[in-house]
Amino acid sequence: MTSAAAALVLSGGAAFALTSGQAPGTRTAGETRLTAATAQVPATFRVYQTNMCMWGPDSSGPCFPKGSAAALAKTAEAKRASLVAQIKYWKPDAITVNEGCSGDIAQVVKRLRAAGYDYSYVDQEAGAANTGHPRPCWSSATRGHSDNAVIARGLDASSRTGGYFEPVAKGSVYQHNRSWVCVNVKGVRVCTAHLALISQDDNGNAPGGHLLQPRECAYIRDRLLAPHGSGATVFAGDTNISRSRVRVHCAPTGFWGLHDLETNGKYNGVSGLQHIYYSGKLTRGGTCGEMHVVADTDHKGYLLDLHPAKTPTRGASCAWRDIRH
Repeated sequence: MTSAAAALVLSGGAAFALTSGQAPGTRTAGETRLTAATAQVPATFRVYQTNMCMWGPDSSGPCFPKGSAAALAKTAEAKRASLVAQIKYWKPDAITVNEGCSGDIAQVVKRLRAAGYDYSYVDQEAGAANTGHPRPCWSSATRGHSDNAVIARGLDASSRTGGYFEPVAKGSVYQHNRSWVCVNVKGVRVCTAHLALISQDDNGNAPGGHLLQPRECAYIRDRLLAPHGSGATVFAGDTNISRSRVRVHCAPTGFWGLHDLETNGKYNGVSGLQHIYYSGKLTRGGTCGEMHVVADTDHKGYLLDLHPAKTPTRGASCAWRDIRH
């Protein structure tokens, strides 16, 4: 799929791509156009946050291990199959995917639809960096470009907005570019993003993660979430905020939220990076969320069931996961 953002909608067995018309590298300035969802929120709204590390091989074995062309193709297929299996098993209302690939996400949704699951999706390209082009996914053109995506049932593709946090242009001083996307799902506004790692590209030659991550976090708080606090709004994404900075988060006043920290003390390098925030129109009830092993990626999945709330309430006390104590 060549668009920067697309929703796959099937009708009578035919697939149609609905595109936003956004040119690569263009920031969408119209996030305020996405008004609070008006449909009735279901009694339980299940959110499942994932980071699938689909982009391509690097030095991190658990993420996407290097190998022969055949081995890399096998890994890419394993990631697609893994995401399909997770969705079939947990049946979330909305799955947020970071480090996806546009072609892979389209294939995942196609397989779900073929199996009788009524899912569709929107996405936003990522990783344009200073080339002015999104980061291609290894190695087949059918895998598309890197993206962040929301896969959901009851998704309103016409409500989709998305863009980059940083300016994107050929020759830009920005060495990497992170993106976000939001869409209405069953009366809930769902957003996802993948933030810069605090130490990324911090080489003195370009704005590094120590400058970019706080700016991206503020954008989520002030632009994507705070204006929509009067409605049912959820953010789920890989913030790259490490567990050593456990009190740092991107949630505005009036929102609750959780980190994906384990309870057994057996933390790894990605523990706590994934966050879920939700507005006062929702509550987590008696749950603190669930961590689940996802095959063929270095991140676990973070599942949280939310419920409509007439009166703002956090829900269960989750001292080790709460973003506010």
